[in-house]
Amino acid sequence: MANYIKAGFARADISPEEYYGLAGFGTDGHRVCNNILDRPMVTCVAITDEKDNTYLLFSSDTLYVSERMTELVRQSISAATGIPGEHVLLVATHTHAGPSIHPGEQNVQNYYPHYVRQATKAAQEALEDQTEAELYVGRKSVKGMNFVRHYVLDDGTFIGMGFGYPGRTRFHTDISDEQLQMIRFARKDARDILMVNWQCHATITSGDVRPDMSADFIAPFRDHLEGLSGCKVAYFQGAAGNLVPSSRIKEENIIKHDHIVYGRALAEEAFALLSQLESAQAGSFSSKQICHKAAIDHSDDPFEEEADITYKKFYELQDEAERRALIKESRFNSVYHAMHVRSRARLPETMDMEINAIGGGDIAFVSAPYEMFNSNGRFVKDNSPYKMTFVLAYCNGFNSYLPDEKAFNYDCYEVNARRFPKGAAEEIANMHVAMLNELKEK
Repeated sequence: MANYIKAGFARADISPEEYYGLAGFGTDGHRVCNNILDRPMVTCVAITDEKDNTYLLFSSDTLYVSERMTELVRQSISAATGIPGEHVLLVATHTHAGPSIHPGEQNVQNYYPHYVRQATKAAQEALEDQTEAELYVGRKSVKGMNFVRHYVLDDGTFIGMGFGYPGRTRFHTDISDEQLQMIRFARKDARDILMVNWQCHATITSGDVRPDMSADFIAPFRDHLEGLSGCKVAYFQGAAGNLVPSSRIKEENIIKHDHIVYGRALAEEAFALLSQLESAQAGSFSSKQICHKAAIDHSDDPFEEEADITYKKFYELQDEAERRALIKESRFNSVYHAMHVRSRARLPETMDMEINAIGGGDIAFVSAPYEMFNSNGRFVKDNSPYKMTFVLAYCNGFNSYLPDEKAFNYDCYEVNARRFPKGAAEEIANMHVAMLNELKEK
């Protein structure tokens, strides 16, 4: 029984029941949704070990998962199944074209009940679907599928927000994380389950004004890999904070703005990995949860009043040229920069941040309730005592951006939009590793 494990799978539709705004681009809920490219889903993988410890890992086709959503889902699942809340992790795929999930009064009243019902339904079905399984793990390097979205051109010019030509760049931070990770539950008398961990911003189908609801490249990735493999597929977003989709499938240095092409190409890379998986030990699982009081960076507080004026005036102007001139004349490099300065100044001195770690046998999971940079995600994976560690970003809440130390040398979006000071990312990455070491020693 030392290698005993059960796994179950279920998926539920979390498309709004009626018209709904879209998330992303600082305009949460204000873009009008009038077309659905593919329906956003919530996928649940249920894992039970030899001691009957059960964990539920959700992949949610949303921009993030708010703390309030997490609380309500956990309460509902605990009431329905008895599984403790700390055994439930909700990971957003971070699509910028999913339904608005901002924890405002309208969302909490209108959309949250629907989301909670569907997540609870998926949990119950995944538990019913559980059957004994053998465990396999593997990883591979995938070239040319994403790149760091902030970089310096050969002439020294800094380019931000993903504009430019990635073939001519010198990245200001560590290169893209090319590591595609997979856990396979080979089940008896049931379809196998694949858990895939990848890191890339899901922004292909979206834009400031695009009205399409979509799970972005994740939907065609899941569909194509399920068709190729015959398995059930759950995508888990990794540390994608400074990564954007790029594909050199047809021609070198061409960014393919096609979520289907990108998703299917990634699925074929994952399918090729299936033949390379190695047998892994399951063992008994344990978990650790920390409520970390993270210090807020109030260094921009003196500019709060100016940020407030700039932000409000920007949206009063209708002419794009006038808007660009306003930003150029201010101390802010974008309206989002001004928005975050004014909002950060109003935060308390510290914020509670939930961090989780789950480990058993050869596999482990750590949660990151923020947008994590790939360099810090790789640090956790490289220093984990487990054979396979999934870094789960945008998990159980969203505490803004957590750029690595190198990013603070540049005027980039994540630094401007941060809540936490330089070094906070490295501090939490070390906490992740310490938690994993503690679990491994149990």
